[in-house]
Amino acid sequence: MRINTKLMLAFLLIFLVPLVVISFCSYLNAKEALTQEIPNHLESAVTTQRNRVESIAQNLERLTLVSSRTQLHTSLGNYIKDNNSAAQEKVNQMLHDAQSSITSFEDIHVLNLDGKVVASTSEAMIGTKHGNEEFSIRELVENSATITVTARPGIVFTPGGGGGGPPAPTPSPLPPPPPPVTTDVSYLVSAEGVFTGSVTIYSADRRMRLLLDAGTLGLTEGGEPLSETSIILVEAPPPPPEDSYVIGKVYDFRPDGAIFDPPITLTFAYDQSLIPEGVAEENLVIAMCDEEVGQWVKLEVCVINPETNRITGQVSHFSSFTLLGYTYPATFTASNLLITPTEVDIGETVNIIILVINTGNQSGSCEVRLKINGVVEASQKVTLAAGGTKLVSFSTIKNTAGTYSLEVDGLTGSFAVKEGPVAPPPVPLLITQPPSNLPVIGGIIAAIAAAMGLIYFLLHKRRKYAAGTSTGSLVVKKKGSSTS
Repeated sequence: MRINTKLMLAFLLIFLVPLVVISFCSYLNAKEALTQEIPNHLESAVTTQRNRVESIAQNLERLTLVSSRTQLHTSLGNYIKDNNSAAQEKVNQMLHDAQSSITSFEDIHVLNLDGKVVASTSEAMIGTKHGNEEFSIRELVENSATITVTARPGIVFTPGGGGGGPPAPTPSPLPPPPPPVTTDVSYLVSAEGVFTGSVTIYSADRRMRLLLDAGTLGLTEGGEPLSETSIILVEAPPPPPEDSYVIGKVYDFRPDGAIFDPPITLTFAYDQSLIPEGVAEENLVIAMCDEEVGQWVKLEVCVINPETNRITGQVSHFSSFTLLGYTYPATFTASNLLITPTEVDIGETVNIIILVINTGNQSGSCEVRLKINGVVEASQKVTLAAGGTKLVSFSTIKNTAGTYSLEVDGLTGSFAVKEGPVAPPPVPLLITQPPSNLPVIGGIIAAIAAAMGLIYFLLHKRRKYAAGTSTGSLVVKKKGSSTS
């Protein structure tokens, strides 16, 4: 009995010890896996929230681009003031153009201050009344109306149904704007205000970079050596010029009025997705705000690097700076007028050829008219893509002699029509009977007849001679006999 107990205890120990060891090892592995997995989940959550916030900010930037259009402000003001239907239609068209270029926007609506939709990309929404909280994004326009946006599902917000659906949930509040970036440069500036070393200053979002090279003179507006610089995001900048957009943010450099000699280098890093449709990348410029008149002024020289999405310019003093994109709508010019020939006879054709160029960066159409002596004689409709060219040709025939002046889209020229050489009177056609050949024919016939008669005569004589020879008698005379 005692031996059996000892054996049982031994077997239990043999099985329990490995089980405890295995369980302890599994616990350590699970603990290590959880320790590694939790930071990964937290990092994933942080990345998701960061992308969400960046996407919200990007959509707000895009909406700001739509609401900052000068044409939209003008047309919207005309409609609200005079209830002008043509102005409302123009606003609707601009909203449709903006919607087609921003895929994350399902619908764009314009509400007056009473909450009534006065323009929209959805016809069903026009005239309905809503509260601003029903929409995903809002942007105030000149204290007279509000532009609201319904975003597409799965982008940033849940849509409001494009018209009559349930309201979208209010998005989380945006983070506060970043504080000004202040850089101390006093340790690099001499008592005369000259930088003894180079320094690069970035904005809070790293989209703007300022390079001050060694040897640059930097003074405040009062003529004192520069000791520090600040970059502040401008929340309410002046509207951009007509046919242009603000690309990205507006940055205010301080201290105001600081001057630099030689000019310092300013570099923008732009996001291609923020460039609206119809704006070519080569038409981006750095613009400076003229605070006295409240307008944007383009820098004279800007260098664009499309591969790195960077644009660089030179500035000689601090102000507010931003990036503008110009649409440059379709603009047509005519050149190289060719008239051939320049002198013709009555009834002959004159050809007129010109070269038409679309110098804008949007496609469009124009009517090319040919005027002769001030009267439109022909026209052609020409459609060209941005930067496209086309040869346009006309032809004309004049039946009156003289000099004719022509004009084609501002290009002028002339051609002459002269009397042709006088044609000689027609010579009457005289039809005469050919001389008769009867004597010749008669002579030939007579000669043939004479020849045939001669042949007949000779044959007849020969036949007669042959007949006489064959019927003659042979007379033999015997000696002593006589013939009687």
